Amino acid sequence: MMGGEQKAQYLLECWKDIIDTIVHFEYDCSFEWRGETDGSHDSYLEDINLYQKKAEDVLRRALNVDGIDKDMLIEKAREECRKREEEDGWGSARCWDIINNVI
Repeated sequence: MMGGEQKAQYLLECWKDIIDTIVHFEYDCSFEWRGETDGSHDSYLEDINLYQKKAEDVLRRALNVDGIDKDMLIEKAREECRKREEEDGWGSARCWDIINNVI
């Protein structure tokens, strides 16, 4: 059985995976729906908002693990957002939104 710190780290890794999914989804879909009138933009927004909600739920769970250093965990999440900003910007705005919505 995992201890609190291990569980929080595991959840943070899951959160990072969801952020990766958001990054790839934003990039892959960013050029496809522009100018389209077939409703694909609405579907994109539904999907990306679902990923964001999942990421918020996982981060919230990580922060609610007993005995963890919440400030350290939040800082690690912020590092992920900064990394996204430095790489190419994809997903970084949502990354920050997710953290701000949870804390």
